[in-house]
Amino acid sequence: PEDICNGSDANCDGVIDEDKQLEPTDILFIIDMSGSMSMEIAAVLSSLNQFAAYYSDADVVRWGLVLVAVQDPATYDDRMIIASDLTDFENFMSIFSTMNYPINGGYEMTYDAIYASIINLVGAGTAPYPLTSLTITMPWGVMDSLPTLHQWKIDWRSDAKHVIIVFSDEQGQSYLSPAITENILINMIGAANDLSLYAFNNLWNKDLIDGFYNLTTAGV
Repeated sequence: PEDICNGSDANCDGVIDEDKQLEPTDILFIIDMSGSMSMEIAAVLSSLNQFAAYYSDADVVRWGLVLVAVQDPATYDDRMIIASDLTDFENFMSIFSTMNYPINGGYEMTYDAIYASIINLVGAGTAPYPLTSLTITMPWGVMDSLPTLHQWKIDWRSDAKHVIIVFSDEQGQSYLSPAITENILINMIGAANDLSLYAFNNLWNKDLIDGFYNLTTAGV
């Protein structure tokens, strides 16, 4: 992506550029926990550890974590989870580095997670469905989110820049009824208050790239 670090780290080397001040920014990671993602998740954690010394200002940058395709050990159904609402870097890293969710899900509800997470950044007229009206379409394989959609809310700050970073090796998917589509998300992202979305996906597979390309402001 083009200069995701602009405003503080324009060359993305993990070091704050001279004479640059970090702007208030809320960063939400949405990470696919399917079985094929174990190496990618380890790489994300390793990269974040390298940035720890530079992005630990709790008053300026906050970090959050949403997981999709998290398999429930009792039912073997998949769900999406708010693992960490927006918080300071130290608390975020503690949650990320110690989470013990299985990495073997198969239903990557990334579109659903994006929709639920940004609905409070747009006006009521831009989001076509209130969260209370959405239901799961599949009788098996997918279960209610945690928290439930009725209670799902990311604590975005009104005076901050908003960034979503998606890590997945599949196309965007929805298991809700009505379904969350690419066009719905494009309209919402465009109308949201200071929101940018970046997706890290399989560069070798054009079909997979196309599943997220139009949602991003800088490409995949």
